[in-house]
Amino acid sequence: MSRKWERMVYKNTKQLNKMRSKQGKKPIVTGAQDGMVRLQGRSWFLPLLLVMFSVFFLLFFYDIYEGDAMYWMTGALYFLFGLFLYFVRRPFLKIGRNRLSTRKFTGEKFVDAGDVEEIIIVPGTIIVQLKNKKERWIFSRLVQRFNLEEMETQLREFAQRHRIPVKNTLN
Repeated sequence: MSRKWERMVYKNTKQLNKMRSKQGKKPIVTGAQDGMVRLQGRSWFLPLLLVMFSVFFLLFFYDIYEGDAMYWMTGALYFLFGLFLYFVRRPFLKIGRNRLSTRKFTGEKFVDAGDVEEIIIVPGTIIVQLKNKKERWIFSRLVQRFNLEEMETQLREFAQRHRIPVKNTLN
């Protein structure tokens, strides 16, 4: 399908889904959204750091601030923020037909296939090198707990489809 046709189908499906949701029916799934493969990891370093800071703060400053309500609130909020980052705000890589997207700390970032310079596969890490910004997206098994075997196969298919070079340094 041409891109104009895809946009028209997406627009009409969006309107139809809105009407169907008002009628209490299930929405129709569009092909553009179905093509996205979402690979999730789990970030553990920053949440662990926040939980450790909370415990440190609560243990070592107990004698000084024990009567202060904000002392307990601060410790509890650092702990809850660490749990939130661990369980809710998980890192991901979405691989679509024509673009990639990932979550950075400021929000979801998108990049088209034409803006990807190369994909580098290193033991325990996959690096997506971007053209214009000289920016790299790094996905690690150690830090972000990604399933790199599945990610590698999906990225190889994406790279083959768009003629993006893949460097394999596993040997």
